[in-house]
Amino acid sequence: MPAKNKQLSVYPDPTALAIVGGNSPACNRAIECWAHVLRESMPELDRAEWNYLADALNGTILDETWSGEYLIAEVSDAHELNRLGDKWFIEETASQTAARAAGKRNAKADAAVKRFLAKLQDLSYAQAQYVLAAVAFFWEHTDPNEIDANEDAWWEIPFRVQLTTPQRS
Repeated sequence: MPAKNKQLSVYPDPTALAIVGGNSPACNRAIECWAHVLRESMPELDRAEWNYLADALNGTILDETWSGEYLIAEVSDAHELNRLGDKWFIEETASQTAARAAGKRNAKADAAVKRFLAKLQDLSYAQAQYVLAAVAFFWEHTDPNEIDANEDAWWEIPFRVQLTTPQRS
């Protein structure tokens, strides 16, 4: 049985409708176009960086107003306030974990976050939106049977499509 198209109710901004066209075919075309742009915009980040982003943006409302600047601020705050770089960018020993709990900084984690922030600084608008779409997908699929953050490439489009496309019988 072929997979059915999902029907959604959307409430686009009037200006956006004026740009893309104010009917269903035009909106479908705009969605397909944006999907193509995102498909071509995946930033080159490693697993630790993707997992850091998912962790840092957990519980954050992500929408079209987000830009690279917001992303940089969230990543920076997550490290400054919660030492997220220690968690994702270094292999902690028991003494380092205790030092982090005592509020001591880890120079290796600080340097790794600084390098990560420099990468994020260079993201285009489309790349920042790709990050937000991937992270939103991650948090929409938090069932342990769906995504293993240490094994699955959850940020890659083929993984996301495979997980969400109904299987044909």
